[in-house]
Amino acid sequence: MDKLTNYVIQKKWCLDTIITFKHETYKQLANRINKSVSTVRLYKNELKRGNGYIENIEHKNTNNKNAQRYNDEMVLNLGQEYENKKLLASGNNANSSCNSYMSLISYHEKLKTYISYSQMVKRLKQNGFCSAFAYKAGRKEARKARIKLKKKGFGIKYSLDLELKIPKKKEVERKRTRLKYSFGDVVEIDGCTHYFVKNELWTAISSIDVATGKLLSIHFEKNVETLNGHQSNLEKMLNRYGIPSTIITDKRKNFYNNEDSNAVTFKAIKNLGIELITTSNSNGKPHIENAQNFIQMRLPLWFLDNKINTIQQANDAEESILKYLNQIRKSVIEPKVNHFRELNKERLEHFFDLEIARKINNGTIFYNGIHYAPYQNDKRIRVESKFDAKFVIEVITNFILELKTRDMKQKNATKWYGTIRKIFNK
Repeated sequence: MDKLTNYVIQKKWCLDTIITFKHETYKQLANRINKSVSTVRLYKNELKRGNGYIENIEHKNTNNKNAQRYNDEMVLNLGQEYENKKLLASGNNANSSCNSYMSLISYHEKLKTYISYSQMVKRLKQNGFCSAFAYKAGRKEARKARIKLKKKGFGIKYSLDLELKIPKKKEVERKRTRLKYSFGDVVEIDGCTHYFVKNELWTAISSIDVATGKLLSIHFEKNVETLNGHQSNLEKMLNRYGIPSTIITDKRKNFYNNEDSNAVTFKAIKNLGIELITTSNSNGKPHIENAQNFIQMRLPLWFLDNKINTIQQANDAEESILKYLNQIRKSVIEPKVNHFRELNKERLEHFFDLEIARKINNGTIFYNGIHYAPYQNDKRIRVESKFDAKFVIEVITNFILELKTRDMKQKNATKWYGTIRKIFNK
């Protein structure tokens, strides 16, 4: 015969007492068995349904698989498996802050076991494991548990040391300030460099609307962020939503403008009627900073599950990525009023191209350490040095040359557009 639990023994005594003093009121019975009136009423209804007898007395969690106890061996195996799988992407000589890790909650979602997440976290800490994103208190608890188990001589051999991601300072999103704006009033733009796939360092340039917390666009490129990457991200956002009132971004060389600089990106944004604010402090753009921390934590696993291994595949899946991120981010709210201005396609506002003034020397143009020459119909064209040139950089990394004579009174003074090709380095 199985040993009766304390719950069964206590409930059996309560039912016997209720049967013995069945003529007493609910209040008197509650005082007698030290239970509430509602519990007495519940017990009397159970007796009534069973004609004064209850065959099986058991706790409601008896068959609940989430409430079952798990032995230390199973928890240890879960911890070892998580330690072996949590590092998703890293470089050979990488800074650990750029490495990609799987969160413990993502690992729990993939498990084919009925252990609850809270129970798993609690038991893993007791056995010397914790999430790669655990806070200081959780890390300390896991380390103490490892030392304690080793001292007690349980013989537990951990396959790996407790490897943790370097925590980043979390910026405050200032949700109250969001109430001042409408959708399209303020957009924050920034880029983050991270190991999104194994042994490959990518940069994700993204934009976010401050009022709604919605990610508007995202663009991936190899290694560090470049001018063309910001061009691509801006053109995607402009064509998808329109022109915002204000853009806040980093004080990068191609955005920051003063008397000594001649930032063409700054001029191109100003020509669209956008107020551009640059800041060197992350507190100036907290919404995109927090979104990037979220991107770094979630996208590597999403790429792994969706078999995305190249930058081209990631950029092609931009809409799916934005839908996934905006769905799981709790801070995103639906826009009520749209203040994005529609693009004027007659003025070619749907193309975010940059014009750079250059001089032609011996039929070539020098730009960014490389000499370029104009071509038309796959034939190189000889251009005299008396021409001025506008070096137009397109988003798709093509270069277009716009030429005009210095003396616009000439009969043949016309604009000419042609592609240019790299011919030799500096």
